[in-house]
Amino acid sequence: MIVNVVFYDNPTITIPNACCKCSQLFPSELIEVRVADFMPPLGIHQGEWIFRFPYCSTCARELKRGGSFFKGRLEAVSIHRNWVRTKKIGSFLRKKKIKYIPFKFTNERYGQLFKEANNEMLLEKVLAELV
Repeated sequence: MIVNVVFYDNPTITIPNACCKCSQLFPSELIEVRVADFMPPLGIHQGEWIFRFPYCSTCARELKRGGSFFKGRLEAVSIHRNWVRTKKIGSFLRKKKIKYIPFKFTNERYGQLFKEANNEMLLEKVLAELV
C-alpha cells in the first residue's frame, strides 16, 4: 500500500503508536526511514528528513538480523524510491508544485492507520481541494 503525504517546507507527519510490521500495540523500538529532496535538473540536494517508525521487539530483531542484503524486503515501511516527489498542477501562468512523500507499507492495517492519522495531508485530498 502506498500513501502519498503532502508537506510544505518541514514535514510534520503523525505516526501511529503500533508496530508497523505486525500492528501490535506498545512497540519498543523506533527504526529510521530516510527521505531526500533533490532539485530535478541538476540533482541538487535540498534536504533530508528522518522519520522514526515503531517496531515491536520481535519485528525489530528480525529486521536487524536479516542482514543488509535482504533488509529492503524485511522493512515494513519504506519511501518509494527514497526521494520526495513533485506534482505540478495548474495552467501555464498559475502552475504550482506540490511536494509529497510516497510511503510504502507492507502491512495494510498499519497503512490504513497511517492514512487515517494523516488524513488532512493526503495528496488526493489536497488536489481535490485545489480543483
